[in-house]
Amino acid sequence: MKKNKTFIITYILTPIALIIFPIITQAKSDLIGLWVNVKKEPVIEFIQGFKPNRGTSIVYKKGKISNVQKWELEGDKIKIGYSSIKVKGKNIIYGGDTLSKSDKSRKITKTIDLKKDTNKFIDDLTSYYWKTGDEKKLYYFMKGFSNETGIYNSIKLPKKESDGLGNWSIAKDVFNLGNTLYLSGRITDTYMIFLDKRDNILLFLRSEKTKELERKDLKTLKEKFVVDLTSGDWLQKSYGGYTTYKYRPFFGDLSGVILSFGSDGIFKNSSEWEYSIKTGSIKQGYTEYTNAQIQGDYLLLLNKDGKVSSYQRSPGKITANRFTDVKKVNVSEKDTTQLTKLLDNQWHKGSETFQFVFKNKNEGYLHRFITYPILISGNKLEVKGWSKVEDVKFHGDVLLFGKNNQALALDTKQVYLKHISDEESKIMQTEKKSKAKEISKKSIALSLTTLDGKEIRIPLPVESLQQIVRYSIEPN
Repeated sequence: MKKNKTFIITYILTPIALIIFPIITQAKSDLIGLWVNVKKEPVIEFIQGFKPNRGTSIVYKKGKISNVQKWELEGDKIKIGYSSIKVKGKNIIYGGDTLSKSDKSRKITKTIDLKKDTNKFIDDLTSYYWKTGDEKKLYYFMKGFSNETGIYNSIKLPKKESDGLGNWSIAKDVFNLGNTLYLSGRITDTYMIFLDKRDNILLFLRSEKTKELERKDLKTLKEKFVVDLTSGDWLQKSYGGYTTYKYRPFFGDLSGVILSFGSDGIFKNSSEWEYSIKTGSIKQGYTEYTNAQIQGDYLLLLNKDGKVSSYQRSPGKITANRFTDVKKVNVSEKDTTQLTKLLDNQWHKGSETFQFVFKNKNEGYLHRFITYPILISGNKLEVKGWSKVEDVKFHGDVLLFGKNNQALALDTKQVYLKHISDEESKIMQTEKKSKAKEISKKSIALSLTTLDGKEIRIPLPVESLQQIVRYSIEPN
């Protein structure tokens, strides 16, 4: 930051006075616009704010946007952040450079005021992409369940990666963006600005026009809407990454479970969902959503309190998920072969690993455990993700790590797991991958129940009945 500079402008020549006085009283055409250096490179651009003698400015460095700062006239000085600008005739002195007004300054032929023409303001807001003043992000605004509410997508540039979704709304001429209230708003040919209660200005630069998205409404499509809801996956920004939500019809075409996965692909949690034909609502856990929309790659859920939860499609192919794809295994002590074969895989939830091990066809154990890598380096013992200490103490039957970072008690009970070598672990991992691939494979089987109650299951070498043209039962 540059230190404040004190200077005095002496009004000697009439032309200087003609430039200074309009700036001090209203800061209109003489100051507003783009200012360039002797190389014709942009250095600073002044944009008029909502009050006289103040506004926002775009500061350039080597011809590229560096940052956005508010400007204000204080006496005979133009202050930008901690810097001051000196006026010298038809030029201004900024950062040691003499700047002149460019003839490429923004031309304003129209102005739309948030308070005076709200509907037109909203139409313009949602018809274009808007870049932040520093051009580091691109915002996409879309209408939701009413003309005055909707969601936005904040997209990081230049990679065009979504930084997450948020809500916007307009009520009593106040614009609510995320969690910030803006008391005034204005749209011109090339930019959009908002003013908060602390006189801070938020600047957006107009970008390309948006395309109209295909819109699907729960109230209109009803059961057909659920087909799109359960197809593919949905993303929501979370701390440190994204959470992926998979709506799967485990219990029927209109009800099932939402599976959530972290950005690292780790399964986190599950909750139930159900669409009610009677009420026309979708219930997720304890929350009831009275309406829902799918607009292009965006999912909007409206709860009974008027709050909107928003998601976006996961990249990649959108595959339909149907109740007929769910494999169901009924529990019976008479025949446990299919059940034990299914359970005899490696499972996880969060950082925990689960293994079902059977000692016979009806009995066994579920092992639940976490593995932490250990490293002793220098004078420190690190159990990664668990503790890092310089000493370990032992008294009675209790082990203490550091200053009570962790504590464990001695144990001699019978256990059923033991550590294995890296070689053995890799062999086991290959086997588990093969099993996981086999269990995920789509297939059907013929189930028979004999007169004495015996159940016989015969796997068929096809994925569905659609692959069978004709079948018959013949004497063997």
